[in-house]
Amino acid sequence: MFELIEQLSGNQIMASLIFMAAMLAVRFISNSWLNSRSKMEVEDRRRIKSNIKNGLFLVVLIALIFIWAPALRTFALSLTAFAVAIILATKELILCISGYILKSTSGLIRVGDWIEIGDLRGEVVDQNIMTTSLEELGHGHKKYEYSGRTVLVPNSLFLSTTVKNERFNKRYTYHNFNIVLHPEIPLGPIRDKLLGILTEETEQYAEVAKRYKALIEKRADIPLSDAFIDSRISFLDDTHVRLTFICFVPVAEASRIENKIKTMASAEIADWYARKAG
Repeated sequence: MFELIEQLSGNQIMASLIFMAAMLAVRFISNSWLNSRSKMEVEDRRRIKSNIKNGLFLVVLIALIFIWAPALRTFALSLTAFAVAIILATKELILCISGYILKSTSGLIRVGDWIEIGDLRGEVVDQNIMTTSLEELGHGHKKYEYSGRTVLVPNSLFLSTTVKNERFNKRYTYHNFNIVLHPEIPLGPIRDKLLGILTEETEQYAEVAKRYKALIEKRADIPLSDAFIDSRISFLDDTHVRLTFICFVPVAEASRIENKIKTMASAEIADWYARKAG
């Protein structure tokens, strides 16, 4: 390939156009082949497309350096001053490329991961040498829902902002939620009843949860709690009691389970007030 480049180096523009056209053809053919693989997972297809795109970019960059090297040598003396000016004028570009190198060499993120960077949170759908594309996810009670917006994050942010990777929380997660009770309401009976309902709701996922927990422990090399269901009690400043429930459940079921427990809690609280008034 590089012999062909050297033969064409006398006409750098023509050689550059031919090489870039060839790389575009390779990318088009590879994308067409990947799109035809209907049995391939969407995340795998996205990841392969992203890797091919970035790989072809590097090949084109190296080839253009070889093609234009003779011409660049002619301006070697003035090139140093020009390079300094370029560095000063393209600081953000250099930072973006540095951020991309950091991501690539550290394995920080990959296509399909859920990440949080600064105030942004979303699923990585594409990444290139300049930017990372996220399908935005919500926060709080909407943290498992897509907002429908696509966010382009400059790679320079990965050098200066803390990144949280939720790769292992994408399918199963330790979901927690709170229920606040009046201090006069007996805590023990309502806590035990809600824990029983929570156990019934999560029992069907227990075996898969055990396997997924073992997978996370193996890949991340960290121990996780053996309790898939738990509760904690804390007191607020106004003496109200905050009852926190924690459960290891599928992400797709977390909101439904939380809503059911809160609905049952509301019914129990209403019954207690009715008995008190009666």
